[in-house]
Amino acid sequence: MPQLLPDPWLYLHLSAWSALLLLMLPLILKSAQSALPPKDASLTTRP
Repeated sequence: MPQLLPDPWLYLHLSAWSALLLLMLPLILKSAQSALPPKDASLTTRP
């Protein structure tokens, strides 16, 4: 039975991709929030 991660390069690539995703997450969230219509803001700022 081979191990789960026998190749150290695979673990390195997985950690690099996870770090890249963590770095890109705020940008993706910000672009998604700016793409939303402004009707949500009027709903939350109800008098």
